[in-house]
Amino acid sequence: ADKMRPVRIYFWAFDNEHILYQQDTGGDENWHVYSVEVASGKAIDLTPFEKVAARVESLSHLRPKAVLIGLNDRNPQFHDVYTVDIASGKRELLLQNEGFAGFSFDDNLVPRLALQMSADGGLVIKKAGSKKGAWDDFLTVGQDDSLTTQPIDFDRSGRNLYLWDSRGRNTA
Repeated sequence: ADKMRPVRIYFWAFDNEHILYQQDTGGDENWHVYSVEVASGKAIDLTPFEKVAARVESLSHLRPKAVLIGLNDRNPQFHDVYTVDIASGKRELLLQNEGFAGFSFDDNLVPRLALQMSADGGLVIKKAGSKKGAWDDFLTVGQDDSLTTQPIDFDRSGRNLYLWDSRGRNTA
């Protein structure tokens, strides 16, 4: 129902009752994530914060009432990740981001990979370490391939990773 700007980013929630969408105000890039109840049309702002950019990080059929949302409210450079209840907006900190460009989550919404820019413009993909909050190097990608090599998703078992990879070739 937004009459000011078209909605470009939206998701069907796995609870089959809500649509989630991201919208900024007048192009300010301070994105909010909204939840709209399909039956009633009632919309709530899941991220009602000023001068904060929010983004949908992950959804899962195994956790249909939750969405992972990244917020840069603590540090404008990095998005901490929160588990947010789609219907109520209640949120809980899942992951405090201390320097990563992004994360990959499995179907249980568990953080499995973290992406970090390297000093040379490349990318270091890290996997969740054996200690809570620790990240171990998994894959290093040089600058030439950093835009075309990235994790896509895990399979249902959570043991196998799908990856776009352009290292050593001219296609991903």
